[in-house]
Amino acid sequence: MNNASRIFIGILFCLINMIFIQCTSGKKISMEEKEVLVSKIGVEVFENVSFQKVYNTSKTMVLLYSRQSMRSGSANKIHFVVYDFETRNIIEESKFDGGSVVWNDNTSLKIYPYKGIVPQGTLDNIPNQNSEGEHRILILKKSL
Repeated sequence: MNNASRIFIGILFCLINMIFIQCTSGKKISMEEKEVLVSKIGVEVFENVSFQKVYNTSKTMVLLYSRQSMRSGSANKIHFVVYDFETRNIIEESKFDGGSVVWNDNTSLKIYPYKGIVPQGTLDNIPNQNSEGEHRILILKKSL
């Protein structure tokens, strides 16, 4: 076998490997697989606490959150995670006292703290987005 044949076989082998890797890594996840994965993540993260799930509009990420009442008359404790189906990782996890968290758009969350509650937890790391302090935007991914 001459050098040209060896080089050709080497290049062909590399191309086949690249095609195989792209075909297996770029596989779309079905909604059924997403539901199973979300349940598994929820159980692991929240343990025995009930949680809610909300997909972003493109269904590429899911927001999982739990709201626990601390004691009568006090604010709820919010614990949330965001799972990205494309990277197959939890890309955000945070806890804070009081308020709520919802999708702002496909790549960011809108966090509404209760007025009058001094933020505790990781909420104080997220800047206010308006002068009234009504909500905070947490950008998860840069929009393309």
